[in-house]
Amino acid sequence: MPHLPSTANIASADALFAQICRATPHEARGLSMLLTAQERASVALACNARTHLRAQGRAIAGACSLASLVKEGGQVGLALFNQAEAAADTWGAAVREGRRAVSLAG
Repeated sequence: MPHLPSTANIASADALFAQICRATPHEARGLSMLLTAQERASVALACNARTHLRAQGRAIAGACSLASLVKEGGQVGLALFNQAEAAADTWGAAVREGRRAVSLAG
């Protein structure tokens, strides 16, 4: 007989997913670290499937292994892994470009 999750586990998983949906991509990645590798890959793919959560999906995918994303999503998982890798390469530059120069002159 398969093991069925308890109602409490389902409720806490729903609450965590709701937090991830409201979080910034950086916060979503941190929250996803509470999940197992396979759960994290599944959430990354679920977020990526929703246009308004794609940034969170890419951020979470950046914390996933290629193997877990491919196991959960096949070719879509592979594509998401590559997108997360590409985003990681440009993220620091994008953050720096958005900042104003700081002057210590009075």
